[in-house]
Amino acid sequence: MEIEYTSEEIQKFISGTYDCFNLIKELKAKETLTEDEVERLNINTEHIKFIIGKEWFVKGLTKKQVKELKAI
Repeated sequence: MEIEYTSEEIQKFISGTYDCFNLIKELKAKETLTEDEVERLNINTEHIKFIIGKEWFVKGLTKKQVKELKAI
């Protein structure tokens, strides 16, 4: 059974996911990464891949957001 989230809760998930998205963009812009940064990049990328697979999450996104997050 999947948990049902309110619109407000979904927007909080989206906001948090965009924190990950922005961190990924920041890290990818660097010429070199430390081991810690590589780990953070991988963890945040996996989070986005996981959450974008949730139907309830995708329903709360705009088409532009879906495209951005799927491009990670």
